[in-house]
Amino acid sequence: MAAPTSAPCQGPNEVAALVLPVGLADARSSRPAASVIESGAMMERVGNVWRVRAGKAEEYARRHAEIWPELDALLRGAGVRSYSIYLWGEIVFSHMDVEDYDRLVQAFNGDPVAQRWEREMQELIEYPDADPATGWPERLRTVWSLSVARPADGGCSAAS
Repeated sequence: MAAPTSAPCQGPNEVAALVLPVGLADARSSRPAASVIESGAMMERVGNVWRVRAGKAEEYARRHAEIWPELDALLRGAGVRSYSIYLWGEIVFSHMDVEDYDRLVQAFNGDPVAQRWEREMQELIEYPDADPATGWPERLRTVWSLSVARPADGGCSAAS
């Protein structure tokens, strides 16, 4: 097993990050995991993939131009620190940094706002390889991650 790595130096505007080995099974489930410790909090990095139904990509993008404030609050309250969704033709990819993915899924699946959002999205999307236990889209395996930006020479800058 590879040892965790950390940045050799930290400037005043850098966030210390400890990168843990990626591509290993999460201890709570068989899903692949990537984790990072940022600002003292363990975060899971999660990628998911699903599909937009034929001819529905523009409508999907339009509905995501501004999500409901109560859905935003639900995601943040469930430990999501960042969440981005990308569209490539009819393929949808999402990436999130979340404190505890399993806790997020449980909170989301049990919330009436989330259930209403999913009903509204149902006509636009399909989850071909959904997790049978949760109904969530397929979780991708991390194969590599660049977590801390470093100067091109790999060293620390003299200026602070």
